[in-house]
Amino acid sequence: PILLPYFKDGDPRNRCKVNQQIPLLTFALCPGTSCSPPLKCFHGENFENELLSSAQTYLARYTHTRKRSDVLEVRLPLLLKWYRHDLGHGSGNKWLVSIANLIRGSKVSKAILEAVDNNCKVVVKYDTYKWELGWMLQES
Repeated sequence: PILLPYFKDGDPRNRCKVNQQIPLLTFALCPGTSCSPPLKCFHGENFENELLSSAQTYLARYTHTRKRSDVLEVRLPLLLKWYRHDLGHGSGNKWLVSIANLIRGSKVSKAILEAVDNNCKVVVKYDTYKWELGWMLQES
């Protein structure tokens, strides 16, 4: 579904319209809540690398796993439930593999990739969204 209104040809707002999907853009948006991505200034010449860094920082902070017998429980921020489609389409745990690849080398990443490779059952749970103000700044 398209969330932005359709602008007619010649509408000056068309100059600011994003015409392509930017998967990691979710991690650059800061509504100022205590569990949102940090507020950060991005620079045009290094935008993609800074966006990747922002995603990695956010996921490393808010993604957790717990192994219970033959089931891996993955706890994610609710933001990822809302914007899950940005991280990969398809069936199964493909989008979880995208998360694991973003935070490659971490314990969480290793647990997710191992569970997927071994066809273990993976249960995803989402943390409650904390609406209170409490944003943080991230170095640019």
